Amino acid sequence: MNTILKHLRQQNQTTWLIYAFIAVFVIGNLLGLIFKINLSNYLCLNTVQTPFYPPFWTWFTYAWLHNDIVHLLMNCVGVYAISIIYQTYLPRYSVIKQFMIGSVLVGIVYQLLIFLDWQHAAVIGASAGIMYLFFTAVGLQPHGQVRIPLIGIVKLWHIGLFFVLFDVLMIFINLNRGGSVTHLLGAVPGFIYGFVVLGKNEITLNFQKTKKHLKTKKSQNKTFKQWVKEDKTQQQIDEILDKINKSGYESLTEEEKQFLFKQK
Repeated sequence: MNTILKHLRQQNQTTWLIYAFIAVFVIGNLLGLIFKINLSNYLCLNTVQTPFYPPFWTWFTYAWLHNDIVHLLMNCVGVYAISIIYQTYLPRYSVIKQFMIGSVLVGIVYQLLIFLDWQHAAVIGASAGIMYLFFTAVGLQPHGQVRIPLIGIVKLWHIGLFFVLFDVLMIFINLNRGGSVTHLLGAVPGFIYGFVVLGKNEITLNFQKTKKHLKTKKSQNKTFKQWVKEDKTQQQIDEILDKINKSGYESLTEEEKQFLFKQK
């Protein structure tokens, strides 16, 4: 047990997410085999309209469930790839925290669409939160670049546009409609958060860094000028003292006497 805990503490947040997905998938399947309990019936974003007692927990829990091993593997690969992009352009922000925020936002809006009878498909899966992560990076750094095998260097906004068009097509042909809707619901707030909120934070941070740099540079210039002035003063004092040693105090000019008097 201690070995497992030590191993987990050494992992990054992306690995923790992947382990969580796998753990929930294994537990869910064991409950289904042993007790015939289907977790999805209780934890998915469902189509049961309960306006006086909404299943608020499903706004969070749906993101940790997966239909089958293929669905699980696709989202594990997806969160791994997107997290690399996210941490490249947003290294100061938590992957897990932003994934959870995005998933809950999508869950609330999707439940509202169900209540308004605009959606009828139950939804599970981490892809909505993953899309939120990716489009946060797109909003902040749309011209950021990613190298894709066999394709080459592609800008983030190009990939984002492809995802959006693909999901719109899936909705149009009614294929995985619920999943595609949640993808778009994750993309929109993610992009807004990255472009508006984080973009403003980055501008403020860069301004503060520039201001601090200028202040430091000004202080360094002031120190240098002060040092030059003190060095010239000492040099002049040494020259006057040498003159006194050679010819006596009376040989000094009036200006040299005044200068020496001020240094006392």
